[in-house]
Amino acid sequence: MMRFLKDVKAAATPASIIMVILALFLAGILLPISMRGFFTANYTGLDSTVITVITILIPVLAGIGIALRFLKTKADG
Repeated sequence: MMRFLKDVKAAATPASIIMVILALFLAGILLPISMRGFFTANYTGLDSTVITVITILIPVLAGIGIALRFLKTKADG
């Protein structure tokens, strides 16, 4: 069973707050650049299946991975 982090009782240390701020800052800069690179790349000579995987599946899987990062399983505590 999974639950959101807001259901977990924990104390935030200054180091963890700084790490979260830095991670959000880097993600805010790098994610739009990488997504623009995926969609504006030159795909001539590639099969349509490969183009679909690169332009649709990879961004969807990245979004799922980010969402799963903020979920916590019962075994995690």
